[in-house]
Amino acid sequence: MYEKIVIDNFRCFEHLEVGPLARVNLITGANNVGKTALLEAVYLFAGQEYPITAARLAEWRGLPPAADQPHAAFASLVRGFSDETAEAEVTGIRSNGEQAKLRIVAGPRRPRRLPSNGRSASEEAGAQDFSTDAAVWSLMLEVTEADGTVRRGLAFPERGELVLVDSQPKLHAFGSEPDRYTPPHGVFVPSRVMPPRRADAERLSKLLVAGDQGPVLDLVRLIEPRLREIVPITPAGGEIILHARLEGEPRLLPVAVLGDGLVRLLSLALAMSDAAYGVLLVDEIENGIYHKLTAAVWRGLARAAKQFGVQLFATTHSYECVQAAVEAFQAEEFKDDLALHRLDRLKDGSIKATTYDGEAIADAVELNWEVR
Repeated sequence: MYEKIVIDNFRCFEHLEVGPLARVNLITGANNVGKTALLEAVYLFAGQEYPITAARLAEWRGLPPAADQPHAAFASLVRGFSDETAEAEVTGIRSNGEQAKLRIVAGPRRPRRLPSNGRSASEEAGAQDFSTDAAVWSLMLEVTEADGTVRRGLAFPERGELVLVDSQPKLHAFGSEPDRYTPPHGVFVPSRVMPPRRADAERLSKLLVAGDQGPVLDLVRLIEPRLREIVPITPAGGEIILHARLEGEPRLLPVAVLGDGLVRLLSLALAMSDAAYGVLLVDEIENGIYHKLTAAVWRGLARAAKQFGVQLFATTHSYECVQAAVEAFQAEEFKDDLALHRLDRLKDGSIKATTYDGEAIADAVELNWEVR
């Protein structure tokens, strides 16, 4: 897990330090202070040099496809939305002092084809010529790992498509403990997008192969106690549809008809399983969850995060959500697993993070202090 995240020149942040981090990190603050941007920075960091992560962020933000308008997709990652080449950095620091750094470079490059000379994709990406007199906007991601290894990825538009050049991220096998220097794997659950049916089906299939639906079912049973199993079914000529077997029901039912809260919680549980030994980033985590169940959901998420070895980052606007987290993390097994990071914009326009550990959050809530 990471102890601290440092962000420079990304989105709305000139310089931001967030930490100490816990296993579960709740991000609060007023509108337009960068809560979602903080999640995006960690997601890019977890994605290493793989540039498709930046294209996904543009899509989730509602921006035009990066292949059509790369300036909007890529320049928006760097503070100031410049028309010239600009850089941002995200650094992750572990509790043992090891650190990895992601360098984000957005800018125009000379439109020339990548040479086929046998070099690695990482070397090819590093060889690209960013130049202010060129017309093609590109994004370069350069990751420096804790052991000094440097890898690069590149994205640029060509003939109406987004060309991606990267050395495939070293993602660990599902459910296996990563090696010391393996970068974290990141899964992002945006607030504006409906749960992805195909991704959920793929994640469930992984669990079925591994033979362990237990943690996912336990979490979803908080909303539907009758749940016995979830199975992917592919109708003839159709796409996979998740179905649920409920106690007392004569046939399987499509999960989509069982309510938005169940669909949301199932998607969160499957995303948690897919982020094993990495990071899970959830924007507006309270969405779709009945407020009286929020404390139980927090306990379930905390337990699942430990089982899957996941570090969770989640934003919220809800004071009830904060209160429920405090209640859930009072349990002895979770007492050191919660931190709240409140973002505030200062008078000079900069943004600062104030961190509260579990005990400090509980005191603040008891005194009715504003921590959102």
